[in-house]
Amino acid sequence: MPDQERLRLLLEDNAHMDAPQMARHISRIFMSYQYQMLGARVWASGSGGRSNVGFARPVEPITIQTRPVPTSTGGLLAIPLLLQQVTAIETLRNHSSIAFELESSGVSIKDGEQSSVQDSWRVSVARSDWIEILKLAGFMDILLLEIPMPIEGVPTKLRSVQSSILEAQSHFIEGNYPECVATCRHVIQDLGNYWFNDEDWAAPGLEMLKGRSRTMTKGDRERALMAVIRNYTHLAHHSESEGGSRDFSRSEAQMVLQATAAIVSRVLQSE
Repeated sequence: MPDQERLRLLLEDNAHMDAPQMARHISRIFMSYQYQMLGARVWASGSGGRSNVGFARPVEPITIQTRPVPTSTGGLLAIPLLLQQVTAIETLRNHSSIAFELESSGVSIKDGEQSSVQDSWRVSVARSDWIEILKLAGFMDILLLEIPMPIEGVPTKLRSVQSSILEAQSHFIEGNYPECVATCRHVIQDLGNYWFNDEDWAAPGLEMLKGRSRTMTKGDRERALMAVIRNYTHLAHHSESEGGSRDFSRSEAQMVLQATAAIVSRVLQSE
């Protein structure tokens, strides 16, 4: 029924109503319509900047019936994320909290006529809550660098390496970058001790780089590579009075963690 006709019928009844009743009846004309949500453009923002994540769509149709009295309804929007997208969100988060902005779009339906409707919401997620989400989603089992983490089938002698690389990853996720680098130092040391069966394995690797780099075998170069990483992580391993440093950025910790995890994966695959 057109609005004008509905209004005429209600006005005819007004003579028999008090003012509050009249207001409630008339408001029903203008407040009774449906809103169908089509989806929402999602943006992520943090201390590292702001970027578009993608378009989230309803898991099931979301229809909101507007009424003259307060009501509530709910729905679920979903957006599939690739590992690269999660990595980008982590870069934006930069070890702090993360916020998501949703720019929704939908269709308002009233008396058979449709019109577009847009709205926006902002949801902030605390750092601790976001880390729990990463764990529940399984992203803590894979470095946000696409390197498999050693979870199962680790030799007994390498259990310390396994626990240390997972500890280093936790430091990285939580933004403790010096601790991440220092823990990678323990990983490389223990891994070298196991692989080369020599606690002084690093010195020969660095020494080979000085005079005979062209004649080095692939195995020699892998030893040298590990020795260089171990040397780099010395800065975080030692105190400032011993020549160390705690000045490590996210990208520096990421570099060390990526290289360390790659070498751990390489050694485990060779077993």
